[in-house]
Amino acid sequence: MQIGSLSGRFYDGIYHIVGTIGRRTFGIPFDPALSVPYIEGYQANLIEVISTIAHKSAIIPGVRFTHIFVLFAIVTALGIRTLWGDAPVWNAYPLYYALLITTWVSFLSPLSWLVIFKSHAFFHTFMTAIVWHMPTMFFGYALCSETLKLLFRNTLAK
Repeated sequence: MQIGSLSGRFYDGIYHIVGTIGRRTFGIPFDPALSVPYIEGYQANLIEVISTIAHKSAIIPGVRFTHIFVLFAIVTALGIRTLWGDAPVWNAYPLYYALLITTWVSFLSPLSWLVIFKSHAFFHTFMTAIVWHMPTMFFGYALCSETLKLLFRNTLAK
């Protein structure tokens, strides 16, 4: 709507929003002369787009999101192994299990964004990596912290 306020016409703002959705989601801008580059993003392989974004650096240069995802998987296995030790204790730590499930379900949020806005992600790989931070990284880092607490629960209790 900022464009509409600049031009003084409400319609210009609506036109810009619909045109942006067309370009970034469907690869089809209003101006057919601009279609070629956007069609390329729309026709891009979804797996390759997701892989490109997942292999971007996360926070520290050289540490990729894929490395952090492996860390989350190792922490998950370690946490489950710790809780299941000799006998399953599902009822003893319900909040840990809730966080564990929430962490892995939270991967659906960035994946769905990349599916819907594949054309945008294809062109803007330098800024699209932010989608992993909301909420996947928050839950994953919390899971790492809670797993450390779980591993040292007997030491911390003393």
